[in-house]
Amino acid sequence: MSELGQILFKQVIDHNDSGIIITENLASDWAICYVNKAFCEMTAYDETEVIGKNPRFLQGQDQDQAALKDLHKALNQKTSCVVTLRNYTKDGEAFWNRLTVRPLHSESGEITHYVGSMENLGNISENDLARTQRKANRVVSQRDQQTGIYKQEYFETQFLRDWNIWLREEREISLAIFTPDNFDIYTKTFGPAAAESALRRIAYIINTTLKRASDTVARYQNNSIISLMLGNFTDDNQHYLINIANKVLDLSIHHPHSPDEKFLSVSLTTVAIKPNVKVEPVDVINFLLEKHERHFASSNTRQFINFSDKK
Repeated sequence: MSELGQILFKQVIDHNDSGIIITENLASDWAICYVNKAFCEMTAYDETEVIGKNPRFLQGQDQDQAALKDLHKALNQKTSCVVTLRNYTKDGEAFWNRLTVRPLHSESGEITHYVGSMENLGNISENDLARTQRKANRVVSQRDQQTGIYKQEYFETQFLRDWNIWLREEREISLAIFTPDNFDIYTKTFGPAAAESALRRIAYIINTTLKRASDTVARYQNNSIISLMLGNFTDDNQHYLINIANKVLDLSIHHPHSPDEKFLSVSLTTVAIKPNVKVEPVDVINFLLEKHERHFASSNTRQFINFSDKK
């Protein structure tokens, strides 16, 4: 771009009504390298006060926002995203920021920068902020900190609560549980931190593949991932869950001491049922766990069971 072109481009950006923020991907911690005038007006920060900082300072102490998980996920996956965050001006006033983030690539295709476009959706009163943060804290408390998916307690509460809905609507449901094979050996070999990282990647694959609004995915009994799906996944839909198990193997998480695979794999058990008044919901979960535990000794097992055919 010519020198005149660069001057005109900067003028266009500076006269944009949206706040523009650019961070360097090659620098550590996505440091800010440019902001426009609208950003400064929106946040009350001068350009010299923000260059070199990570944009997280705009959240102040409000770092447990659920939308931040979506933002971090997009950055780690090197994709674009749109999130709505609670940001704070230099004076401490809270406002809603609809943030659109996009990666910028070099000629070789490498991501060199991220550009964020900020839209101020309005200030947040102290009462609204307190209410929003209480709601956000409830959501965060329902999720496992290591994997980002739901906790076991939340899953079981939701399952028991919705049982009568499925019963009334005569809906079939399926429960599936995935457990990493020989995970105790993996943990002893690479350590707890590596094990948590591996489980987090497995949880991400399962959670993002089962992305219907009716699907619920949670961490269960420490190292397993349990999922609830509407429909029968023991017959024609088996391939869908098998594909998830194969995706985990495709992560190529090195596991040299696994007796069966050189990469970390998962065993899978699925139970399908149409709720009826003769069955207690807790019995379905216990039946799933019993079948899974019985066959889990054989690594990389995949079993699909109709609850009505149980023996």
